[in-house]
Amino acid sequence: GQCRSFGERFVCLAVANELWARALDGTTAIDVCEVKTPGGVRWHHMVVTPALDPVTGQTGLLLTEHDVTVRVLAEQARA
Repeated sequence: GQCRSFGERFVCLAVANELWARALDGTTAIDVCEVKTPGGVRWHHMVVTPALDPVTGQTGLLLTEHDVTVRVLAEQARA
């Protein structure tokens, strides 16, 4: 199932669900997404990677994200 707190961070829940599903299928999921932050909506480069928990052997997900709002806004301004 969907990790509730993960999905709530995204402006578009469908984007969060897609990243989550791809990662649970064993594929590294990468996208640039709008996320809700304490400072407002920002664009984040998200990488969701499946990883095995060495203790339990269960699949976990490793999330790496970087704020790329400045880059996205600059690209949109040029378009």
